[in-house]
Amino acid sequence: MAAANKLKKINLEIAIEPLTVDVSPRNIEEIIKESDIVLDGTDNLETHFLINDACLKNNLPWIYTAALGSTACCMTIIPHQTPCLRCYMSQPPSPGTLPNCDTVGVLSMTTGTIASLQSAEALRLLAGFEPTNFFLYIDVWHREFETIKIQKRPDCDT
Repeated sequence: MAAANKLKKINLEIAIEPLTVDVSPRNIEEIIKESDIVLDGTDNLETHFLINDACLKNNLPWIYTAALGSTACCMTIIPHQTPCLRCYMSQPPSPGTLPNCDTVGVLSMTTGTIASLQSAEALRLLAGFEPTNFFLYIDVWHREFETIKIQKRPDCDT
């Protein structure tokens, strides 16, 4: 709510509808239905996959991001044009099998950096530029940036 209020003060002409809900298979399509682009800042793989599948089904571009510790990643997904999250990882691992923010934490500069890159990519898309067609991995602690080309899986119908 605080972010929505701040953004409305900056630009009175934009429409912002803040939502405080748990994302689930029952509500994901309702949440994204009027979006032009979806920016994912969620904190677990199950939700990332829900967003992936709903955006593909509804032909919505979305930008996946994730952060843990000093590392983060970002990938732009355009239905029927770029590989999707399932092309990168066909299924999420079972809950509780991977480290997460509760067990490892995340540095604020990690989330700030990846959010800046994600929002720049969103502006590129909204301005009509082609998406960056790679998976970006960063480690802010070690000052590493790596781009990885992801191939569409042959069985993926995105």
